[in-house]
Amino acid sequence: QVPLLLLSQHDGLADGSVLQVSMTRARLVAAVLQYAMGSVRIRRFGILYPEDDFGKQYAAAFRSEAERRGGTIVGVDAYSPLTRALSVATLKRWRDNQHLQAVFLPDNVLSAQAVAHVLQREMPDITLLGVHGWESIGGQDGDHVNGVLFSDSFYSGSTRPGTQQFVERFQKAYSEMPGALEAQAYDAGLLAQHALEA
Repeated sequence: QVPLLLLSQHDGLADGSVLQVSMTRARLVAAVLQYAMGSVRIRRFGILYPEDDFGKQYAAAFRSEAERRGGTIVGVDAYSPLTRALSVATLKRWRDNQHLQAVFLPDNVLSAQAVAHVLQREMPDITLLGVHGWESIGGQDGDHVNGVLFSDSFYSGSTRPGTQQFVERFQKAYSEMPGALEAQAYDAGLLAQHALEA
């Protein structure tokens, strides 16, 4: 019965005295879909994912959550994580034949940037959706990209006072920027502290 605070992103690990305090894959997907479907009114999605465990788990989570919210998956396509080849023809076919509105890409910022540039140039009506660390895609040095939505568990550049204080204290202590794992560990520590004080 000793409480265990987990920082894993894997879904479904919480049980009894095991508490999952991190942003799981399902929560990140739910966050981006809540905005895309609720605010932007997107309903028809394609999924492009790297054919590895990470990509497969995110693709499954996205499909499940989109369908649960009443969305439609018009196509799913995997690619080798080594080549990162993008089939523009596939996206155009989904758009022209299946009325694709957005494509979900659970991959790193370099892959996302490449896809975002293709979409902006050839299919500016298609929104790119993703998770994790795409802040730099917003554009630097005139390299601005539109039509990108993503969710993340932590943003060190946030203007929220609590986040700014945490980032400053972390940088002072460790001489580097905190990431999502450090932020979630800090939140877990605060949770434990409040529980002990109560």
